[in-house]
Amino acid sequence: MPFFTKVRSFQLGMMILISAILVLMFFDVSYHKKDVDEEIRVLIGSPYSLWDRLKMGGVGSQRFIVSGGNEALTALMEQSSSMHFCNIELRQKGVVVWFRIKLDNYALAIPYHLLSVQKSDNQLRLMGGEWKVILTPANNARLDNRFILKMMGKKAGESNSWSPGSNPTNI
Repeated sequence: MPFFTKVRSFQLGMMILISAILVLMFFDVSYHKKDVDEEIRVLIGSPYSLWDRLKMGGVGSQRFIVSGGNEALTALMEQSSSMHFCNIELRQKGVVVWFRIKLDNYALAIPYHLLSVQKSDNQLRLMGGEWKVILTPANNARLDNRFILKMMGKKAGESNSWSPGSNPTNI
C-alpha cells in the first residue's frame, strides 16, 4: 500500500471518529437513562459536589433565551413557536447547556478543549465542534460577567482565576 493511500485512509478514519464524537455531544435527556448519564459523565465529567458548588459560589448560569444556533439546533427549535429558555452548568471537564423544546429536555455537552466563547454587549455565543448556540439573557437582564469569568477560568485550567471579590467588568 503506497504511503499516500495510508495517509488518506488515516485522514478518513479520523474524520469519521471526529464526526462520531461531535454527534455524541447532543443528548435527549427527557427520560432518565443511565447510559446517557454515563456518556455525559465520560465526555465532560461528573457534576460538582454540594460542597464544591458552595465553595465556587454556584455552578449554574442565569436564565438565557436561545436566539439561534447551527442548522440542526434551529430545525429542532422550529418545531414549536414558544420561547426557548436554557441555562449553562459548569462541569469538571466542560459545560452542559440544558434546554427544553416542546416536552423534551436536551443537553448539549461541550468539553472545555472544544469550547469557544464570544461575548458581545448583551449576547453570548457558545461554540463547540459543529454546535453553535447564541444566547441572550432572559427578562431584559444583563449578562452575568462573574459566571463568564468562572467559565473561562475553568476552561483555562486556572482554578484560582476567579474569586468572589474579583472585578467582573474586565472581560
